[in-house]
Amino acid sequence: MKITYDELQRSIGRHLGWDRNPSNWSADEITDAADIIKSGTHGFYWPTLEGIPPHKWSFLCVTDTVAITDVATLPDAFIRLVSSFTLASDERVVLRKVTEEQLRRLKASDVRSGEPLYFAVRPKQGEQRYELLLHPVANSPVTLAYQYEFEPEELSTSNTEHEGSAANSQALRYSCLFQADQMLNPEVQSQFEDKYRQAMLAAIAKDQEIYGADQSS
Repeated sequence: MKITYDELQRSIGRHLGWDRNPSNWSADEITDAADIIKSGTHGFYWPTLEGIPPHKWSFLCVTDTVAITDVATLPDAFIRLVSSFTLASDERVVLRKVTEEQLRRLKASDVRSGEPLYFAVRPKQGEQRYELLLHPVANSPVTLAYQYEFEPEELSTSNTEHEGSAANSQALRYSCLFQADQMLNPEVQSQFEDKYRQAMLAAIAKDQEIYGADQSS
């Protein structure tokens, strides 16, 4: 079974010598544990420790479609594209990715409408979201298929389980314990650094083995 938020709290508490029951923790301990779990979860999903290669987790990549003529807002949790955009009705038709500046130049030099050939993704002004732009503008809405990496919901008492399978739980636990040392005992070499690294390497290898694709960033 997956490790839960409560179990992560207890693991952190035992390691740091706090009361074994989180309900008896002080306000500062509750805040520290939440910060540790947030940082540890980030270190699991997007590791930066030396010796752990960049990796796009298969369970953070989803396939979706979007109906669009010119501009469309992408999902709230969208982080980045994993694939190009294709026509949902014919995946052999692949749109070419360009920068927003290149797309503006294309629109300025070619005002025709029709089947989209190019796309760009940009941050949506005034929002923490992204939007998709096309050229040429479609004469009527077209449905495009694509795959993207999403940002998982933060772990909490109401969202208790991490993304991925139970096979990833040990890597997450060691990531949190390593972060506990990094945040509260930075002057001490963490006993969990190597355990975190090895558990992450094993989890990444399993993810690559199951999905049989290059998931490096």
